[in-house]
Amino acid sequence: MIIPGLAVVVASLAIGLQQMQDSSNVRVAPEQGDAEAQFQLGDTNGDEVPRNDAEAKNWYRKAARLGSVDAEDVLATLEVVKWYRLAAEQGDAEAQFQLGKMYANGDGVARDDAEAVKWYRKAAEQGDAGAQFVLGEMYTKGQGVPRNNTEAAKWFKKSNEQPTREGRTSYHREKIMTVDEALARLKSANIAFNTPDRARVGTSFVVEAKLSTQLTREVLKIFIEENGKIEAARLKVSNRMIATLAGGSSFDVSPSGPQEQWVSEVEPTGWLWQVNPKTAGNNQVLILSLDALININGKDDRRTINTFKRRIDVDVGWPETVGEWLDLIKKTGENISWIWVTVLIPVGGSIWAWAKRRRWISEPRAPGTAPPSERRPQNE
Repeated sequence: MIIPGLAVVVASLAIGLQQMQDSSNVRVAPEQGDAEAQFQLGDTNGDEVPRNDAEAKNWYRKAARLGSVDAEDVLATLEVVKWYRLAAEQGDAEAQFQLGKMYANGDGVARDDAEAVKWYRKAAEQGDAGAQFVLGEMYTKGQGVPRNNTEAAKWFKKSNEQPTREGRTSYHREKIMTVDEALARLKSANIAFNTPDRARVGTSFVVEAKLSTQLTREVLKIFIEENGKIEAARLKVSNRMIATLAGGSSFDVSPSGPQEQWVSEVEPTGWLWQVNPKTAGNNQVLILSLDALININGKDDRRTINTFKRRIDVDVGWPETVGEWLDLIKKTGENISWIWVTVLIPVGGSIWAWAKRRRWISEPRAPGTAPPSERRPQNE
């Protein structure tokens, strides 16, 4: 009869004994003077056996004495860590930056992102451009700290303001900026715009958008002067933005002014579009879109990142009043004026001449009288 749970206990004891035996076997070859085994025992310290840095260093030293190049490299790195730590603890910014990199990469120490952030921050607060940039990266990726794009942007900005060092360019100028890093630098802003929900073929309307990095959404709405429901939203912006309004085949859209504009830190930045509905129907679509203009890896590598897109549904009907119909006919006539010049006027003239001749034939006249078109001038 098997006691419930006894099999689990026996299995656990067996596994424990096997692990103890494996741990013991790990040391046999090193203690017999095998350099590679001594190096491996130091390198795996903390995996097969409990972590003990002093013991790991001891095995590295033994392996190095027997000619292990790998062990010599590790010991050299450990010495570097030792001296960097001493200098870093005394406030040397370069040492703090290098010690942060060693923790970030697991170089000579156990990898520890939080410890890396600690040393990067100490160097960054002393004005080290490289540490400032890398600290911004850590905030962007949420590595060792909670993800925070506002903090990332702050450190990126500080890094960009640093001059290059003599004999060494600052870290951020050696590194190609990624799109994620560029996004972290974007500022928060508000946008307000009107959304006409009804329109009629032949009657144009205006869509207006205002953007501000300072004003709240409710205050920004006050700046919209055009008709329709006014909406507002949050978005990310760079110092130069491109705003577009697309109407597809349902609308003719004409921007009133440049679509690419610098974003003011003081005054709202605005765009206007005149929109002419072309076809009637419900839920005709306009798309309002804003793109941030950024530079990646130099001034000549210009990219755009879409930071806002909104669909505006408009019900478009036919004209409802006589005046609106007349306006539509007039606009339509202006669009086809070439027909009047090239076709209708010549045809109309021919018809008029034919009708006049026909009327002359039907009227009483003296014998031998020629038609008006065939009469010769009297002075001839």
